Amino acid sequence: MINQKPILIAGCPRSGTTMLAGLLHYHGVWVGRSRTTMYPGSNSNFGSENLDIKEIMKQEGDLIGYKHKNWSADLPIKPQTDTAVLKKAIEAFVPHDQPWLVKTSWTLIFYEFWKEAYPDAYWIFPYREEQSILDSMDRHPGMAKRFDKVKRDYVTALMERQIDVRLAVRKHFQVDVKKVSQMNLSQITWLFDFLDMKVSKEVIYDWIEPELMS
Repeated sequence: MINQKPILIAGCPRSGTTMLAGLLHYHGVWVGRSRTTMYPGSNSNFGSENLDIKEIMKQEGDLIGYKHKNWSADLPIKPQTDTAVLKKAIEAFVPHDQPWLVKTSWTLIFYEFWKEAYPDAYWIFPYREEQSILDSMDRHPGMAKRFDKVKRDYVTALMERQIDVRLAVRKHFQVDVKKVSQMNLSQITWLFDFLDMKVSKEVIYDWIEPELMS
């Protein structure tokens, strides 16, 4: 009964993933248990990362010695746990008969699992220029503390991983988040057409805050 076509928002931090997740959530897509940002001045005040699913991914990272919090650019590909077992653990938190999304860079880090578990998933790749992402990190109180080389290497690795995943999965769409942030109706309509969803202009105008992506 669980929808086997999740929406996977696969991008690096500060690339517009929260904006996209919120836009879809307010169109009826499930996000699940999450927390809002500690820095509402630099983020949409919306909890977009499912904490239960993210914790499962973090545990898998621990099993193979990958510490995500260190922002290591040496990205793994596949977790240690069997795909069926891991899929069952994730679906314990997912609702029945409702579209759902996962917004975390773990979809890129462990993309082989997500590809195998959900071959018909809708992959969304947010596009934002690398330097714009790094500049945004420098404006973020939490991320600005990290060394510049760590940030750059991690962002580069995730953007390169996006290319690898696009070649490997069935359904994917690259969305220009700058255009979305400017309420470009053509870009937003293309995204919703890809997802086979109807778009509400009212939701767009209520949710998107252009100044957050300046």
